[in-house]
Amino acid sequence: MADFGILLVAPTNLTKSLKDSLEKHGKLDKTTKIRPVNTEDDLQGIRLRYDDERKSCIGKVIIPTTMRWAPDGSDPLLLSARSFVFSQIDLFHMADAAKIILALRSAVAPATITAATPKSPLARVTSNWLSSLSVFSSLHSQLSTLLATSNYGYTIYPPMLLLPNSQPWPTILAIAQAPQLETLYARLCSTTKVTHIALNGPIPLHSPSEPMDMLPYASITSAAPTRYREWYQKDLEGSEPIEESACATIIPVKDMLQGCLNPHPQPEPETCAPATMTTTNVFRSPTALTPLYGEFGPVLSPTHKPTRQDMDEAFWCGGQQNGIYQIWAPRYTMFSRGNITEKARILKMPVAVRKAVVSDEKGEGYVEAEPGWSAVDLYAGIGYFAFSYVQRGAAIVLCWEINPWSVEGLRRGAKANHWPDPTVYDSNGVDNGAREGKLVVYAEDNRFAPERIGQWRPLMPPVRHVNCGFLPSSAGSWGTAVRVLDPVDGGWVHVHENIAVKNIGERAQEIVLLIKSFVANTPRDLPQQWTLECQHIERVKSYAPGVMHCVLDIYIAPRNSNLMPPAAP
Repeated sequence: MADFGILLVAPTNLTKSLKDSLEKHGKLDKTTKIRPVNTEDDLQGIRLRYDDERKSCIGKVIIPTTMRWAPDGSDPLLLSARSFVFSQIDLFHMADAAKIILALRSAVAPATITAATPKSPLARVTSNWLSSLSVFSSLHSQLSTLLATSNYGYTIYPPMLLLPNSQPWPTILAIAQAPQLETLYARLCSTTKVTHIALNGPIPLHSPSEPMDMLPYASITSAAPTRYREWYQKDLEGSEPIEESACATIIPVKDMLQGCLNPHPQPEPETCAPATMTTTNVFRSPTALTPLYGEFGPVLSPTHKPTRQDMDEAFWCGGQQNGIYQIWAPRYTMFSRGNITEKARILKMPVAVRKAVVSDEKGEGYVEAEPGWSAVDLYAGIGYFAFSYVQRGAAIVLCWEINPWSVEGLRRGAKANHWPDPTVYDSNGVDNGAREGKLVVYAEDNRFAPERIGQWRPLMPPVRHVNCGFLPSSAGSWGTAVRVLDPVDGGWVHVHENIAVKNIGERAQEIVLLIKSFVANTPRDLPQQWTLECQHIERVKSYAPGVMHCVLDIYIAPRNSNLMPPAAP
């Protein structure tokens, strides 16, 4: 049974008489100072009989005692404890004894109590919430030490508070009752100025089983080169299972490759009904996110095609990184804040320069900045990297994205940045009529990108940057990336990959060789020799123990190109 220290909360005019009585009977705790109650925060770690008493304690003082009490639940108003205290220090004769409030303090070490009052606003709110519950609640004995030692990390994406899937939240959710949780959530919202709360979770490796004819075809499911499969398989040998991280998916390489090599299995010929399978979560749907407070929208299948009404009724939140706003619906779309450094790198990316075709007065050649350039993002999402290319100065950014929720988030994000509405083409090639923005979005598989860009080339500056930002591997889009680069002077393919730290150099060489094979097999109007160079490997963030999210800047150009690549940022 939990053991509690007894405290006396009394009016200031009773301080001296109570202290004298406690000292007389040897019950004054001289290791703890008598202190005033100026706000409810001063009552942290102190448990009263009921929550309403907290306000009545303000303006009084807390007097510590050496007496202890082990409540058994049969006396919710602590009448027996009160009688015990009054008899121990002879208070029955005191005229104002009715103004004394009995309180209990957890029997944890003073150092632990100090740790239970950190600066984190969530820690204060949670501890105060626990203190407001009945002293006989089992939550006290189960949570007191846990709350004192937990790390209260959190992220605010207005108007949503996102809690990590780490202590104390899983334990609180498991043992607290719904009415108690509602009180906690309301207090958290009030403190952090939000309206919604969710518990983060890893992006699932696979989508729920769906009829085969409902599954979207995506470029990640295109056939991966056999050689790539072989060296990826080497990483699996002797390696430990990769742990899933919050905010991002860890897809085992073997599962990803199974999807790549058998992308669209068909039902047996004699079977009329569509087969059912568990498929790779190509939409990166955050189905493991747990809404806790506020209306997040209905649970929808990842393959459900949302209507305009679905979009309008969904809950949307946002965030700002590097001065750029992004918007998403957290129930249906993921967001990874760890990409902030790569976004910043794009914003600082030097502009390519050209060799001059004329000379200055001294007869020396000179270089000049390219007057205009375009970018392509083959996995645009809500505009993670596409927005950075717009901000960097691209004349036009062509995007491909198959998740309709992400496309809507991209459109809303552009509006939040005060940019013109993106031109959005649906899967039937019908656009939304917008014509003034730099963003052009195709809501379709990126395998159609070469054909679309072929139509755009006469109307836009050369494509200098192609972003392949799908994890754990963007291998399915490398051939497409090579084909959409400027066919005259080339440019850069930015390959995003999850790579074992010990093998980053080796993998970079393998990737360059594979992309070189795509370059060699790409039809050209002019027969000329092209060169490839991995100019830079950016280690974006740790994706899992021993695994890094890397970006390889691969420069691809003909040998006689007038383009002069800048140094990597």
